[in-house]
Amino acid sequence: MIVEKRWKLRNNSFSKILIKKIKSRFDYSEAFIKILLQKQLDSSDKIDKFINCKLDHLHDPFLLPDVDKFIERVKRARDANEKILIYGDYDVDGTISATVLTRALRRIGLKQILTLTPHRRSGYGLNLNVVKGVARLGYSLIITCDCGSADREAIEYATSIGIDTIVTDHHQTIRHIHPYALINPQREDSKYPFKGLCGAGVVFKLIQALQKSGEKVDALRCLDYIAVATIADVAPLIDENRIITKIGLEMISNTKQIPLLTMMKGCGLLGKKITSEQIGFMIGPRLNAPGRISSANITIKFLLENDPDKSKILFNRLNSLNEKRKKVEQEIKESAIKLLETKLNDKILVLSSKNWNKGVIGIVASVICQYYTRPTILIAIDEKGFGYGSVRNIEGFPLIESLHKCRDLLIRYGGHSMAAGLFLKEENIEAFSERLNSIANQILTDESLIPFETANLKLQEKEVTLEFIRELNLLEPFGSENETPMFILEDVNVTEYRERGKHLLLYISKEIKTFNAPGFWMQGYEVLMKDKEQKFDILFELNENFYKNNCFVQLLVQDLKECKLLW
Repeated sequence: MIVEKRWKLRNNSFSKILIKKIKSRFDYSEAFIKILLQKQLDSSDKIDKFINCKLDHLHDPFLLPDVDKFIERVKRARDANEKILIYGDYDVDGTISATVLTRALRRIGLKQILTLTPHRRSGYGLNLNVVKGVARLGYSLIITCDCGSADREAIEYATSIGIDTIVTDHHQTIRHIHPYALINPQREDSKYPFKGLCGAGVVFKLIQALQKSGEKVDALRCLDYIAVATIADVAPLIDENRIITKIGLEMISNTKQIPLLTMMKGCGLLGKKITSEQIGFMIGPRLNAPGRISSANITIKFLLENDPDKSKILFNRLNSLNEKRKKVEQEIKESAIKLLETKLNDKILVLSSKNWNKGVIGIVASVICQYYTRPTILIAIDEKGFGYGSVRNIEGFPLIESLHKCRDLLIRYGGHSMAAGLFLKEENIEAFSERLNSIANQILTDESLIPFETANLKLQEKEVTLEFIRELNLLEPFGSENETPMFILEDVNVTEYRERGKHLLLYISKEIKTFNAPGFWMQGYEVLMKDKEQKFDILFELNENFYKNNCFVQLLVQDLKECKLLW
């Protein structure tokens, strides 16, 4: 199906003197230098730091609020042999945060550690039942990972019965809570220079702090896990996150950690260079599947297992649950699309059903949000009449601020600018949808709801070379706020095309050059190519493809337009 999209072109008008100065220092192509300048890398020092990530570029962990309290309390717990609950969220970030912290605390001598995640039916975050349960068992310290900032009731209750709570989190929604320590870069009084850490990134900083305080723990040892969590949580791959993911991905390729080694073997990635795309589409979904379909404590067990045979058994369980997740996801997607028929005039899509699995609705919300270019909320209603909502956002809509304006209709909510979760009564869903759409009508224009793609540069065919692709590879890993560069090539001919199910394989020529150019999910576009004389403008990413010991330029087509059309 052909989806009409707007194309935008990033600013590429830069000083020729500056381009010449950078070229004299690095000898990069002019096209690559323009991409660096688009990233505001306009000096030798900035470019060097971005391209050549080093651990000594990481920020001081003690700039995070309450880190000293964390270290003091953990050491006191070790000395008194206290029972500790490490409580993580049920996604990849939460499970990795919890297990990495567990391993680190065990390494410095804490013995009585219980590591858990909530079941989705209990809702997001720390809850009263968990606190009451561990209190009966004699636990005196709770450390949350990737959650806790909004859990005022549970924290106040824990404090009242003598249990200390340390919250480690990164979410923006920080209610008026008073735990023993609140370690979150999003705190208003935080002096930490980077706000974009994920939950596992915060845990990494705590392990760094433990190491700096003299404890025998190696923070670098866990960087491969932290990289997986950072990418899977769609954290911005800039600043510290770029260092973490770039070095962490290199470590994964040669990992000795049993869970990661088992995962690599099971995904057919052993011995291969690991990319952010493989984390996002192969490793992340398998780690996420138990929390969506069953219990994330299966993922916790997998990530803490050191026996290769037991690890393989647990991986097979992750894999099986991931296949089940795919099936459930497809069923929800088909149901949601039917509900959409009466909602297409809404600027915020609020859809609900009593037949949806609340662990999978977030994936479907992402798909619908991306396809329809509208903030999307899918709500799964349980048998007691409560709705669990998953929210996905578009650029330009103030999500958390808008949810706050609906707080009287919500039992709880939390998240960040592009994704959130919420909990409400079924009877309030319609009023919630109406109010949120009223807010959106004042902010979102009709134009902002038309899908668009942003290209970095228009290229000439002579600039499309293997050398240029290898320059682009220096920018990896790609992800949020460090997106894969996209380009436009104008006035090309499609000399041949082949249909491959839902995909097309195109052969594109301009002047004397011909390029192999697959178009994934572009079934339907072939109707534009019947006229061999028709010329196109194409929007594409660049790839270095290997075949039979040869490498060649490949254009990954994202969209194309007949040249008569304006974009």
